[in-house]
Amino acid sequence: MSAPSRENHRYAVRMARALDSLVRDEKARWLAHVTGISESVLSECRNGSRNLPAYRVPIVDEAMNCHALLEELAAMEGCGVHELDPQPMSASDLERVFPQILREEGAANADIFDALVDGELDEAERARIHAHAAKLRHFFQELEDRTSPNEKAAPGRTA
Repeated sequence: MSAPSRENHRYAVRMARALDSLVRDEKARWLAHVTGISESVLSECRNGSRNLPAYRVPIVDEAMNCHALLEELAAMEGCGVHELDPQPMSASDLERVFPQILREEGAANADIFDALVDGELDEAERARIHAHAAKLRHFFQELEDRTSPNEKAAPGRTA
């Protein structure tokens, strides 16, 4: 079975959609000028036939005065970017976070089960379980911060 092409990979498709929704046609020429990315390359990245290089993501986000692409890139890697001023969580945010939590919990459970079957916890297993716990703590902290009923209780918020 051959590997899926880049343009059909679900993460590449998500990044292309995020870039396209961020850069409408009227902003594309300006963005190409400001970032030094040619219009043809930017167009190919927007339609998914070419991936936007990771090092260009912060440049585009800075030019657009947002962090939409960086957030998408972080989601592809299985984590999120905490905003300095977290916005209330939406259903689409939960749609992004929930599968990541399930995947991470499943991997943690598998590593814990392996350690229980072996009857000992070696250094490699300890490091993997620690990494799972750190990722899960990150996810749950984001959920806690962004679902707080009291705005003053959420870190990063100012009165």
